[in-house]
Amino acid sequence: MTDPGVLPTPEQAKEDGISIIKTHFQHTWMSDRGPEIAKGRIQATLDRVLESGSVAELASAESSSQSFDNAAAVLP
Repeated sequence: MTDPGVLPTPEQAKEDGISIIKTHFQHTWMSDRGPEIAKGRIQATLDRVLESGSVAELASAESSSQSFDNAAAVLP
């Protein structure tokens, strides 16, 4: 969960073409000092997005949102 105003609203994100990928990781885990599992899953998610050019595959079929909450499930 982010503090209010840190991320754009879903409407603003869609308008600006911003995709928000939610994870269950704490902000401090996204540094060199973070757990290897968190860094690995974040890297795997970034690799998939960069390879495909889209975050659409991270969303469930029912989702039309620009916000995806299953990024942590990328690795087996």
